[in-house]
Amino acid sequence: MAIPHQSKLYAISDMRIAKMTADPTGGAAAYAASVDVIGVKKLMVTGVVQAKQLRGDNTLLDVESTLMGLSAVVDYAKFNSDVLNILLGGAVADTGSTPNQISTFRLLGGAPPLAPSLPNFFKIEAKAVDVDYAAGDCHLILWKCRLDTFPQLGFNEEDYELFNFGVQCAPRVADGFWMDTVYNETAVAIA
Repeated sequence: MAIPHQSKLYAISDMRIAKMTADPTGGAAAYAASVDVIGVKKLMVTGVVQAKQLRGDNTLLDVESTLMGLSAVVDYAKFNSDVLNILLGGAVADTGSTPNQISTFRLLGGAPPLAPSLPNFFKIEAKAVDVDYAAGDCHLILWKCRLDTFPQLGFNEEDYELFNFGVQCAPRVADGFWMDTVYNETAVAIA
């Protein structure tokens, strides 16, 4: 018997992003090691569909729809320089030794001899913590994303600061993949 094609999706328990390193025509897309988006709170995917109507003889004769794009917003709870590095480019440097270690994320403006920071293409994979099958899960994968709003950063008086970013998605050149939803009868960790 096949796994059901529908399920409740309760909560989000994990999300990882991975920088795209290759997307060749006729080849295989490739990604660097993934980075955990710690404290992920929400992934919301939306799409834009353009519909065209064919009219004549004072009636609707046909309708065609075209997927124009996908976008997503991610809300998360823990600031992470490695996530910023994938989203924005830039550089992460670790210096010093205990008890004076320093970790720095630097956004580069392009003054010689440094090249400017440029947003990267990356993959998002997230999973729901509870689905209809007791030991299973559901993964949502956006195969090729690029930042479309600057990640929210800052501090908040007498409260935790929460973070978010928005992305636009494109189909991969290698195979045309936009997005997958994967139901697993037995839960699978995100690699």
